[in-house]
This record gives sequence, structure tokens and C-alpha cells, in this order.
Amino acid sequence: MPKRSTKPQTNRAGTGRQHDAAVTGGFPDWNPHPIARVSADGVVLYANQAAKEVLESCGSGPLKPAPAAWSQWVAEALRTRTQMDTEFQHDDRTLALTIVPVEGYANLYGHNITDLKNTQAALRQSEEKYRNFFNNAQVGMVRVRVSDGKVLDANEKFVQMLGYASREQMAAECVLQNHYVDPHAREQMLDEIRRAGKVTGFEAQLTRKDGSRFWVRFSAYLYAESDYIEGVALDITEEREAIESLRESEERFRELFEYAQDLILTIDSATHRITTVNNASRDVLSYDPDDLVGKPFTMFINPDFVGAVEEHLGQVIEGTPTTVEAWCRRKDGTPVLIDFRMRAMGPAAGQAPQVSVIAYDVTERRRESEAAKRLSLVLQQRVREETASLAEANNRLRQIQAQLIQSEKLAALGQLAAGVSHEINNPLSFVSNNLVVLRRDFQTILEVYRTFRRVIDERDPARRMALIAEAEARAEQANVDYITTNLDRIFNRTIEGTDRIRKIVRDMLDFTRLGEAEWKEADINQAIETTISILTHDIKSRNVELVRDFRPLPSIYCMPGRLNHVFLNILLNAVQAVPEGGKIIVSTWAYRSGVKVAIADNGMGIPKENLSRIFDPFFTTKPRGTGLGLSISYSIIAEHGGQIEVESEVGRGTTFTITLPSRKPSERSGAAD
Repeated sequence: MPKRSTKPQTNRAGTGRQHDAAVTGGFPDWNPHPIARVSADGVVLYANQAAKEVLESCGSGPLKPAPAAWSQWVAEALRTRTQMDTEFQHDDRTLALTIVPVEGYANLYGHNITDLKNTQAALRQSEEKYRNFFNNAQVGMVRVRVSDGKVLDANEKFVQMLGYASREQMAAECVLQNHYVDPHAREQMLDEIRRAGKVTGFEAQLTRKDGSRFWVRFSAYLYAESDYIEGVALDITEEREAIESLRESEERFRELFEYAQDLILTIDSATHRITTVNNASRDVLSYDPDDLVGKPFTMFINPDFVGAVEEHLGQVIEGTPTTVEAWCRRKDGTPVLIDFRMRAMGPAAGQAPQVSVIAYDVTERRRESEAAKRLSLVLQQRVREETASLAEANNRLRQIQAQLIQSEKLAALGQLAAGVSHEINNPLSFVSNNLVVLRRDFQTILEVYRTFRRVIDERDPARRMALIAEAEARAEQANVDYITTNLDRIFNRTIEGTDRIRKIVRDMLDFTRLGEAEWKEADINQAIETTISILTHDIKSRNVELVRDFRPLPSIYCMPGRLNHVFLNILLNAVQAVPEGGKIIVSTWAYRSGVKVAIADNGMGIPKENLSRIFDPFFTTKPRGTGLGLSISYSIIAEHGGQIEVESEVGRGTTFTITLPSRKPSERSGAAD
């Protein structure tokens, strides 16, 4: 908006006339500043050369309508009879205009302020950039009054550092000098600022609003004429903690270095001279550390080993850690064997690369090693002797084990003998009876046959008729029709009996091959059937209900004879455990890459205290038991790479579950079921 002058009303007309006289004075045409006169109706009455250039760029000029803005400003100045100051912008130029009203027209005096406006715009942009940087900087920025420590301005990062909720809260409450843990630190920083006008990298510990402490590094400048300092604050708490941790670590390392029992030293890689050495040099080499620092590394090494040590040192300098043993000499000349372990270290500031060496006195270890070698030879001889003795004992043990297995087999056969003999005796009895009947009937038929034979041979008709009557009478008396009809039944029963005997004998033969160690494919369902067949008499004699729950099984690779022994032991125990009329369930099913067999009974069960011992050799609760049946069964299942598990509850019964893989253990390396 144009600005009106505050000059008194009485001066307005006189001022206009003075300006008018200046305009007609003759020199304005070459005045470098635009001067023009515009009538009340907006016509340009006069314009010097500078004004003409401005007007021409606006499509105007002398005796032409003035630019619309000029006309409006002139009309307003004449109406109010007030001098006005305003700015006129056209193209890329800006003019400061002063409009002086006179009777019927107004004089306009201009001044080109384009450069001033550009400078002001650049200054505003610079201030905006500074303010953006100030507000968004990732380090704390603050302006503080020196006299009382009042925070005049701060960015968000500094507000967060001191734990205030907002910049407004900090401006209202914060006096920075109250946040110094050590007030002398602030005075020290201010003294440095007053002396040099600035401070750089000054570190101090401050407290946050909540009382917690942190370390900060200040860099600040003093604006003496304004009584404030402006600076940057960086939170270096983690850095200080890291430095403190490093210092403590260095102290611990120094203590470890100085008081380590092993000799530790560093070597200059360029000169091969010792740069540092710990106190262990007194114990290992009888030298004080000061006697070794600055001396060649090889000064205490036996000359015969210097070349090897130098060679390894060269490898370390090239970047390969290495270890070498060498005989050395203590200060008193006594020999000592040292194990040098060397590796390259990064160079410290202003130093050549170093080689770190840890040296172990292994003299005693070498003596012990040589003594151990001698002892080892003696022990090896003793081991060979003991091994031979153990092999012999193992052979004896195997023989005893075989005898025990054979004894268990014979015991099992003994238990089965009565039942098997009874099972054979039944079919054998009716086979024998049938043979007696057949012999009797055969004699009868033979006598009838002989009579009919005499009929054939007789030539006398009367005699022949008598013989025929005799033969028919004998045939009727012997009931030959019944005999001939019953023969087929007798023969079938006899064949059945012999088949039954044959099966019992075959099953018995299969079972007696318990000791066979031949691996072959077998049907577990059939193996169990064979065992049940052997136990038929025992099962029937106790009126035991035996339920078969056999499911289709894949053939497995096993030793069938030995598995029959396992099934016999468990089934026989079950038969003996169940009461009269008890029940046994034998189940089989395929399981992953093998089979499972479960034999469950409703017998008396096994007490809990005995359950963990039933597979122990010679453990038995039977008056005449050997205690080997379940132990041998466990070994046979383990030999097959399987498992045998038992669950039992007193008064409810027992279940044995056997898991058998489909392949031999030697063929299942790495295979998981």
C-alpha cells in the first residue's frame, strides 16, 4: 500500500510549488532518477529522460495516459492533499516513488531500488536457510545471554538434549548455568570466550531437566555488542563412555601385560629390535625388561636356532602368523626351550608395524613329553598284553553266552516237550486206531474175497451155488457195504492226523533252529503263527482266549529263528501270567520303515519295582526260572536294531511292544525312520 506523508497540511501547496519550480528549472532531463508530472485526469504532462524510459516500457509517455497505478496514486494524493510514498514494479525493476500533490496535478519523483530489493530478498532467503539449518540440525544449537545464562533460542535437538518438552518450555524455564554439574566449567568456558571471542571443543558435564547427567562438547562465538553467545552442542556421552571403557581396557591390558606369567614382547618389524617387554622376562630369561628394550630380538636365542627364528619372523611380517620353538640362553647361561608365537600388529601412530610375540617356557614340557613317550612305549606293550588277555576273556565270555543261550533254548524246549508230545499223541492215537480198524476190515474183506475166489474156481454147478450163498452170507455178516463206504472217511482222517503230526514236527524243527544267525527276508505274521502253533497245548490247557489282530506287513530282513525265540518267551510268559480263561491279544501293524508287534495279556501285571529289572540277566520271579528269557530277547531285538518296550499295571495286565526295522542295522547307516 502507498504510504502517506505526515507533513502538516499548510506545507502541502508550498511544497508542491517548490517541486514545480525544480521541475521547470531545466536540469531534470539529465537527472538519472525518474521525474514526472501527471494531471488530475491521469495524463502525463512531463517526464525526464529516466522517466520516459520507465513510461515507454509501460506503453506510456508524455501527453499520454499514465500507467493505471500512477493515475490511481495521483488521484488519491490530490484527493487527500497528502504526499505519498510507494513502490512501482515493472518487468525486473522496482522504483521507489514519492507523489507530491499540487493544484490540478502531482509531481512524481522516483528512485531505482531494484538492487536494494534483490539484496533484501537474498537476505531473507539466507535467513530462512539459516533458520531451517538451525531448527533441523542434528546437533544442538543454542543462543544464550552471557549476563544471566538465559536461553534466548534453541533448536529441537538442544531441547531434547536437556530434556525439555518444547522450545517454549525451555525459553520460559531454562537458565543454562543451572545445568552445569561443575559451575567452574561454565566460568572457564566464558573466560576463554571473552579472551578469544570463541571457544572450540570445550567439554563439560550437564544435567537434564530430570536430573540425569550427560557430556556435551561446545563450540561457540561471542557477540559482545549483543551480550549473547551462539554455539553448537554435541552430545558426547557415548563417546566419553567409549573412551573411558577404552582407558579401563588399556589399564587392564597393561596389568595383564605386566603381570602375565608368560613372556610377552613386541618387535619393530623394520629393525627387529625389542620395543616392549613385560616383567615375565625376569622369570623366563633372567633379564630385567630394561635390559632387553632396544636390543636385537635374537640376543638371547641360541645361535643354532637364530636362522629358523628369523625366517619365521619374516613370514609374520608378510602377514602369516606362525609358531616356532628354539633353544635360548638365560642371562646366567642356562638353556631354556621357548615356544615363540608371533603375529603382526597394526602400526601405532608415528610408528613402524610391530610384531607381537608370546613366549612360553616349554623346557619342562619337553622333558615331560620325552618321559611320556618312554612311558607310552611301556604302556603300549602293556596294552597289547592286556588286549590279548581281554580277547581271550571275551572268547570265553562268548562261549559262556552261547552256553547260556543253549541252556535257555533247552529250558524252553523242556517246557514245550509235554505240550508238543500231547499235541502229537492226539493225532497219532486216532491214526493208530484207524490202522487197527483198517487191518480188521481188511481181514474181513480178504476172507470174503477168498470165498468169491473159490466160487470162480469151482466147476460143479451145485457146489458153486452153495459157495455163492456162503460168500453172500459172509459178506452180509461182515457188513462189507459199510466197510467199503467207511474206508474213504478212515483214510481221510488218517491223512489229517499225519498232516497234523507233520506240521507239529515242522514247526518244532523251525523253532529248534534258534541259534541260526542267517539274515533273510521273513513274514513276521507267519513267524508268530509258528510260535503260537508250538504253544497250542499250553493255550488250550489253560482255556486261554488268544486273539490275532494281524494286519498286512511288509517282509523284513531278519533272523527268523531268533525272533521266534523272542515271541515264544513273551507268549509263554503271557500264558503263564493270565488266569484260567484269560485273554491274550497279539497285534501286528506296519510302522514307518518297519513293523510293530504288541503282545498284551490281562494277567496279574508286573510290580513297579520289578519293571525296570525284567531285562536284567538272571532276574526272575519264577521259582524255577533261569532269568535269561527276557534278557536274551532284549539282546536279540537290539541285534536287529529294534526296540522292546513294556507297560504294565498290577491287576490289569502287561503289554510288550516290539519295533523291528525292515533292514539290517549295517544297511541303515544314516537312515532315519
